[in-house]
Amino acid sequence: MFWLLLALRILAGVSECQGKTVRGIFSSERAKEEKGQHLTSFWFYGEPTLIQYKLNATVTSDGRLYLYREDDWRDAADKLTCFDKISAARLSFELVSAEANFTFSSVSPDLWHVVYAELSTCQTGSFVGQPNTIQYQLRLFNPDREGNPFDHFSTGEGGLLLFYQFVVLVYFILTCIYGPQLWQTISKEGPMYLVLKLLTLATSLQFSASLFNMLHYQRYSKDGEGSPFFLNLSEMLEVLSALVMLYMLLNVAMGWTLAGSKATKLSNLKNNPIVTIVVLGLGAVQAVLALWEQFQSSEHQTYHAHRSAVGLSLVVLRLVLALVFGGAIYQTMSKERSSLRRDFYLSFFKSCLLWFLSYPVIVVIAYLFPGHLRNKIVTSGVVICESLAVVLLYKLFLSRSLYWEVSALSALSLPLRMDRSFNKKNYS
Repeated sequence: MFWLLLALRILAGVSECQGKTVRGIFSSERAKEEKGQHLTSFWFYGEPTLIQYKLNATVTSDGRLYLYREDDWRDAADKLTCFDKISAARLSFELVSAEANFTFSSVSPDLWHVVYAELSTCQTGSFVGQPNTIQYQLRLFNPDREGNPFDHFSTGEGGLLLFYQFVVLVYFILTCIYGPQLWQTISKEGPMYLVLKLLTLATSLQFSASLFNMLHYQRYSKDGEGSPFFLNLSEMLEVLSALVMLYMLLNVAMGWTLAGSKATKLSNLKNNPIVTIVVLGLGAVQAVLALWEQFQSSEHQTYHAHRSAVGLSLVVLRLVLALVFGGAIYQTMSKERSSLRRDFYLSFFKSCLLWFLSYPVIVVIAYLFPGHLRNKIVTSGVVICESLAVVLLYKLFLSRSLYWEVSALSALSLPLRMDRSFNKKNYS
């Protein structure tokens, strides 16, 4: 069921409107029922900002586009009549031809809502002539660096393409430098190789998610639509990466690979039903909540806790996972007599705490900033913190460290050490 939901979410994204080239149908009936048909929303900032529309036919009635700022839109939602609602709009534009441009200015970063309504229908409650059912295309632009309205990115998305390009570049460089030595370490099947395999799998999924996000925003910068398939695929990979990390962290927290050579076999994990139930149960809840939140919204983002109650529940879930992890670490450490192993678990706990708490903490911090910055702060902050946590775990597992000292097969030698300066040193 879980995999079916993920597949449906990816396929559903292929046909959905995305970003700020928006397509749909002007419907007189919907405009009447909803007291204005909501088309899209966009963070405008600067002068001039531009809305460009294209219709497959001319509007036969007095249909208009109405623009509301976020505060105005919330106030308008409480209006009892359609006329009062459209009267609350800051701007309105007539749809007098099949194609036209509208320019205006937004002196501060504001979320604007674009609504279609017909004045005569609002006033009389009945249609004047034939109801409109017209296909439309809207393109929304902010001014670029030269002051021309050619930038598809809203103020809340500007800079994300550059960020993901940087992340992918860093992943590529680190893979070229440390990839061969890491593969050699895993191939020798030392005491930590299964942990490294799971950590590397989670990292690879995270890298793939960043790559698909970059490809989406690269296309988005050109056409304002991007690739819904890539964006939804990246979210699926994020969920899978989190499940693999959770599975590995909880098992290590409960003593896997530190209890003897028999414990290093992956098949023995089947004898630990607690971890399996926790990971599958909480992981499935996390995936369902993420998919539910995305189905509810037309704005698809990897990190979206600031947008809805369902998104905030993902933050609560991450805190629950942190408590489960902390409890597992505490129980394991309370049974440990070896001071070396207790020191290892303490170092391990600090690195993992960064991974578990980065999302909730950054979401809380983001609420201290204006709305147009929250998505960028959450997205970049979580990716950076989780990547840093992974680097710390690699350093702990790959160096001649506490983990190496307490592992069952520590007589073997490691081919790679990652010290504080991340210089490579070979051991004979």
